[in-house]
Formats: sequence, C-alpha cells, structure tokens
Amino acid sequence: MAAAGNAAWRARWRKGALAEGLRETKVFLSQPAYQRAIAIAERQRERLPVTLGHLVEFAVAAIDATKAPVMETPSPAPPSSIDLVGLTQAILASRFPEDTGSARFRQLAFAHLVAAETMRGNRPTATTLAHISGSHKSQMDLLAKVLASRGVIAKTHAPGLKGAPTAKILTIAADAVDALQNSHVAATGAEIAF
Repeated sequence: MAAAGNAAWRARWRKGALAEGLRETKVFLSQPAYQRAIAIAERQRERLPVTLGHLVEFAVAAIDATKAPVMETPSPAPPSSIDLVGLTQAILASRFPEDTGSARFRQLAFAHLVAAETMRGNRPTATTLAHISGSHKSQMDLLAKVLASRGVIAKTHAPGLKGAPTAKILTIAADAVDALQNSHVAATGAEIAF
C-alpha cells in the first residue's frame, strides 16, 4: 500500500515539474557521481531530478561550446519599476468591503516583505515569508491569495525550488497599482481616493 501511495505522489510531482518543453528521462551514474549530485542538489536546495537536469544542460552547452546556463531555477525579473510608494498609498486608501484597517496593514506588510525579499535577490514563497516573519504558512497563503486576486501579487510556478516538490515564487506585479485600482472599482464601484 505504501508503494502505491509513493508512486502516486511521484506521478503528481512529475506532472507539476514537467513544464512546457521539459522531458523526463533516466540517468545512470557511478556511485561517486551520484553522491556528488546529491550534495549539489542539497546545496542548491533543489530536488535531485531538477539538479540532474541542470547538470545535463550545463554539460551539453559546454560540449556545444555555447554559453552554459546558470545552474539555478529561473527567478522572475526583479521589480525595478515597481512604484512601492504608490502601492503603499493604494493599499492603505483602499476600502474593499471585507477589509478592515488591520487587514490593510497586514496586506501592506506582506507586499513590502515580498518586495524586500525580491530586491535582496531572493525568491520569496509563502513558506520562506512565514519563516522570516515568524508566522504560519497558511496566513502567508491567504494574504498571497487575496493580493493575487486583486492583481498585486504575481505567482510563478517553480518545481523543485529549495527541495520542495513544487513552489510558487511571489513577486509584486508590474502593474500592481493599476490592477488594485481596477479590482477596487469592480468590488466597490469607486476608485481608490489617494
């Protein structure tokens, strides 16, 4: 019974990990190479199949004498053009029917934490933000869901990130202020008054 559950879990992980253009294959390694690959995967905080894929791509690029890809799960572009002051004003001035002043402050803190972690070069997820803030992952998931539904937060699927089967990298959407304004009009019938 445990083997069937394990197989089902692997099948779900593979389905989520195989993004467009990826193919699954088996690799035969010597014991020393296998141990080294495990060490690299642990250091990169990736699942072994993801790391092996990076290693193969790196070797193929080296053989083809092209620029080798960086061995890292791709991260979204940093939000260089994000108007963080405008976003702060928009969140605080918004009056969504289900929000309280306390909810707006939590949303603001969450957005600032996502922006700060992204600017530091990190790839924030609900789990990493929960760890940083000393909060529960479920609270981070809820805030991400609310702000994503309003167009403030963008989620990028990243299989194998930091050893997790799947993860969603959180970033501030490029058009976060406009998206929040549009969501506010749809929910309240009025624009956010700054």
